[in-house]
Amino acid sequence: MVTFTRPSGLDTSRYPVYSGFIEVTSGSESYHVSYIGLGANLRDHQIFDDTAEVVLLPSPSLLNENDTVLVTPTNFTFNGTDHPKLFWRFVVLFPTFCH
Repeated sequence: MVTFTRPSGLDTSRYPVYSGFIEVTSGSESYHVSYIGLGANLRDHQIFDDTAEVVLLPSPSLLNENDTVLVTPTNFTFNGTDHPKLFWRFVVLFPTFCH
């Protein structure tokens, strides 16, 4: 079993990502295992933006086929475009996942 300890001195408010690899060699066999870690506890940070400041829709929201926010119970047939849409925004972008 291998345990990873995040590097010291990371600014957790910036969602630091660290990575590396472990190479295991035995005789003529060699294995390269990559790893990635987040140097912050996601429970300590707000992940989803629940304001309507950037886009004039509350987040999260359920929308109908016309992108209107649902405020009352609505039935859908799930035929064609007659289905609900979930709209949400992240508070921050994770640069690692934006390539």
